Amino acid sequence: MTYQFCGSEKAGTWTVRATGFYETLPLVQLPLDLPDTTFTVRPTETRTTLARRPLGHGRYRLTALVRQEAEQGYARADGAPVRLERLVHGTWHKVRGLTLTTVQGRAVARIAGHPGQRLRAVVPDRNSLGGSTSKVVTL
Repeated sequence: MTYQFCGSEKAGTWTVRATGFYETLPLVQLPLDLPDTTFTVRPTETRTTLARRPLGHGRYRLTALVRQEAEQGYARADGAPVRLERLVHGTWHKVRGLTLTTVQGRAVARIAGHPGQRLRAVVPDRNSLGGSTSKVVTL
């Protein structure tokens, strides 16, 4: 029998124990113990990039691309939370009023900014996703 885990299990070490029985003759049940199986769940690694495009009049379109670890390299992350952060006096602050979630690996926001402003995209370390941060983009 095969059992597939959905990928939202909490990080840690898990052990599967299985017992059962089989019948060689009707109403003759023989007990069956399977060996324990242990596996480790860790958050999926992510990679995040941020690109900017000026829209004019001090407005910009920021596109965050998030890829997550897959069987064959990295694939687009669907449903990953993304936050934009702005560098203010040497400290990163969340850009308020934005709640972003990736759709087919992309999260897009339009913001007002001024030249020289520095921003980055952050995928928080949460649930089954490992966190990642993009390189800094200067408006």
